[in-house]
Parts: sequence; structure tokens; C-alpha cells
Amino acid sequence: MAGDFASWRARSVFTKLLVVLIITGILINGVVFGFFAALFRNEQTRPFHKDLVNYIVLLAREVGDPPDLEKARAIAARSSFRIRYEGVDNSWATANTHLPLEQFSFKPSELDPGIKLGIYRGRHVVIVDREKGRLIFESEAQRRFFPELLKTHHIVILFLSLISVTLMAWLALSWILKPLRWLSTGVQQVADGNLAHKVPASRQDELGELSRAFNSMTARIRNMLASHEQLLLDVSHELRSPLTRMNVLLELLADSKTKESLRQDVREIEHLVTELLEAARLRAPNATLHRAEVDLADIIISTVRFHAHQRPGVKLMDLAGDLRCQADRDLLVIVIRNLITNALKYSEGSTRPVEISAYVEPDRVALRITDFGEGISAADLPHIFEPFYRADKSRARSTGGYGLGLSLCKAIIDAHNGELKVESGVGKGTTVTVLLPR
Repeated sequence: MAGDFASWRARSVFTKLLVVLIITGILINGVVFGFFAALFRNEQTRPFHKDLVNYIVLLAREVGDPPDLEKARAIAARSSFRIRYEGVDNSWATANTHLPLEQFSFKPSELDPGIKLGIYRGRHVVIVDREKGRLIFESEAQRRFFPELLKTHHIVILFLSLISVTLMAWLALSWILKPLRWLSTGVQQVADGNLAHKVPASRQDELGELSRAFNSMTARIRNMLASHEQLLLDVSHELRSPLTRMNVLLELLADSKTKESLRQDVREIEHLVTELLEAARLRAPNATLHRAEVDLADIIISTVRFHAHQRPGVKLMDLAGDLRCQADRDLLVIVIRNLITNALKYSEGSTRPVEISAYVEPDRVALRITDFGEGISAADLPHIFEPFYRADKSRARSTGGYGLGLSLCKAIIDAHNGELKVESGVGKGTTVTVLLPR
């Protein structure tokens, strides 16, 4: 679960925008801070260095010429400098330690070329040249122009400020991009067949316009499908009367091959009309089922016996557990017969019989029908439950039907709040699983 969330965040537009915003804020603050820091240092260090040189000149005069160690010690005691003298005749120092001068970069003072100022990591060293040697003044303290940055409470304040800014940016981006999440949910709902789903469209920006366009699109699709289904229903109802008249006329004809052929055609049309009307009834919001306790095992056994003579045959593998459930028996018979008929129809070239098994899941009973025929391609698999869709485009009578059988099965199982799943591959056969609540 954590991996899926991390993967989603890595692909999320929201995350990318947030990262760009954070990086941009850091860069802008860094540039501004660096600019003012450099400006501050340039403007603040120049007068400080002049004052430092003037102060050192006064201290050098107080030390004397030649330099007096005792005077130097008195100056070091009251100031923040360590003083040492390197001369031709003698050398001394007011402290046992001193700074390594090779690390400093020295520049001559603008006030006196005989005075050199060196700076390294905030420390200062001033060298005063004498005729027979040189005086070296070393600062004991490290000068910082932003000492407050080193204080813990200021760092905590800065850290909390950055968190607050990031949180506000996250909330702002979340609010701005919320319609994208609504649209994503809406697209998934439509993909699942819920065309009644609407996304909130109260926003007045571009994303709000996109949401309104999405709702308008789903409404038009819903109306088109409703008109399509109504047309099928109207045609189906209108066909019943002529079919009844045709059946009456057929009974008046003498028995012949032509009569039997016509009778078979009429039966196919009647079956088609019945499937259309039954599927439409089950998809209606107020569809009623005649539920009762049904033993799925009894229906499976009777249906297998009915198809026992058809090639390549039907093999009952296993009926495990208590397979009773609350369902409409007549509709379940239609589902199981249609599924077994399809499995046999598309397994004619196989030598292995169709395998049927049933088992119990928590709160559900399951039926599995597996054939070893030609299978269904990946391109056709998502459409097999659509009315009039057939993977076999020939619609030959030998392969049967008009593509309504699976659509009717799906409508029946959906009306029972169940699930119908199909797994298939070309040349690998097909497995159909029916799951019904107990």
C-alpha cells in the first residue's frame, strides 16, 4: 500500500507542482539572502577595517619602538588581541599560541602601506612593520556579521516558518487542483458504467469549465444510450404481434422442410425479443426478482444433464460445500444454460470437455465454467457484455446468437448484486466465474 501511494505521488501533477514551488522558493530566498549578505559585508566591513587599522596604530605606538613586552602584555590583558614581536635582535609573544599566518591573505592598508591586514574565517591579523622587525596583532575572537543565525531559537523559528510556508503552499495547491481529483473520480465512475455520476462544477476557473464540460458530455451519452435502449424496447414490443401471426400461419401450413426452417427462424426471433425485453426489465431501477432459497448444485446438475450429448462434452469437477443462496431460480437457469452453451459452442475444435465446478466463499457462492476452445482476444474481452457485440463478426448460425446472451447474463447477475468475471486468451480457452451473495 505504501509503495502504491509513493508511486502515485511520484506521478502526481500536484506533487510535481509542489516540488517546483518549494525549489523556486528556496532558490529565490537563497539569491536574495546572498545578494543582501554580500552587500552588507561590503558596506559593513570597510569602515570596520579602517577603525581596526587606526586602533592598531594607536596600540603599536603604545607598545613603543623598540617594542616593550610588559606594555604589550598590559594591552593584551585589556583587549582581545594577542601580540607578538618578530625582530632581528629578539622575539617575544604575549601568549604561547598564535594563528598560522600562512592561512591568511594579507593586503596593505589604505591608510599606511607599512600595515598589512589579513582575514581568515572571521579572524583578523594586523602586521605592523618596524625597522628591525614586525609587530603582529592577532584577534582572539572570531568576528561574525550574522551571529544571530547561530542561535538555536532563531534556527527553530526559521525551520517552523519554512514548514508553515510549505503547508500553506500544499493547502493552496490542493484547493486549486481539487477539480482534477474530482474529474479523475468521475472518469473512473463512467468507465465502471455509472453515467449518472456528476463532478462538482462550482469553480469559475478553467478547471470549473472542464468539470461542466465533463458533466455535459456524460449527460449527452446517457441520453443517447437511453434513446438506444428505448428504440430496442419499442421495436421488440412491436415485433411480438407479427411473430404471433407468423406462428398461427405456420401451423396452417403442411409439414415440410420449408415449414421447419421458417419455424426455427421465428423461434430465433422470439428468443431475441425475449432476451431484449428481459435485459431491459432487469436494468430498470424498479426491477423485481422472485427470490427464494435456491440450491445452485441442483441447477448445475440438471443443466449438465441437458447438455450431456453435446460435443466435446461437459465434465462436472466438484460441487463443494453448501451452495444454497437467495436468488430467482428461473433467471439463474438462463444464466447457467447460456454460459454452458457458449462454452460448448466455442470448444468444438477441442478434445477436452468443458469443466464445471462450484464452491463456497465467505458470504458468497461461486460457479466456475472453463472451456479449452479458441478463447477471446484482449481487444474483444472488455466488450463481450455489450448488447449485440460478438467476437465472431460472421454472426453465423453455427456459432449462434446475436451477441445478447452474455449481456443478459450480466444483467441478471447484476440484478442479484453478484459479479460475473471472464478470463480468456486466444488459444488458451475461457474461464467464466459467477459470484452470488448468499
